Amino acid sequence: MKKVLVTVFSMLAVILVASLAVPMVQAQDVPKPMSFMLGAGVSLPMGDFGDGFKMGFHGTGRVDINLAAKLDLLLGADYHVFSIDDQGASNVDGGSASILNLAGDLKFNLGSPAMSSNPYLMGGTGLAIENQSDLTIGATTFTFDSETDVFIEVGGGVEFNKFFIQAKFVDIFTEGSSTTYVPLTVGLKF
Repeated sequence: MKKVLVTVFSMLAVILVASLAVPMVQAQDVPKPMSFMLGAGVSLPMGDFGDGFKMGFHGTGRVDINLAAKLDLLLGADYHVFSIDDQGASNVDGGSASILNLAGDLKFNLGSPAMSSNPYLMGGTGLAIENQSDLTIGATTFTFDSETDVFIEVGGGVEFNKFFIQAKFVDIFTEGSSTTYVPLTVGLKF
């Protein structure tokens, strides 16, 4: 877990430094009042959740509403899918997990309108709707109920004109423990 966090935060630091090194270009003086973000990427399960599931994939969509010069409100959803880590056992079938996150985030823009890139930090909360498919081990089948829990997320990224890259840490407060993972996203902003 520490290795993944160090890797993610190292990537964010490199992205931030690289974005600040991009030459200045003439840009709009006034940011657009609203834009849309669509992206996809990998989701890295961590902790107890990482012990039971393999790396997953996700899609994301956000409405980016400009509130002030350096502050945006992001509203949207992420959909994550993880397959069970069966450790190579031949008698295991099913058990994949899907998570739909309905999120509201604040995005703090670190760049200026005169820059060709905009590094940013973000954080927020929302509701996570978690489902797990039936799991069959040998002749025994286990079924799971859907859960809706609160989550928090923090992260950052960089926007390059219409392109963005982003990394977040997501912690879902499930009963008895938490579900944690790190989504790494690339996408378009328009």
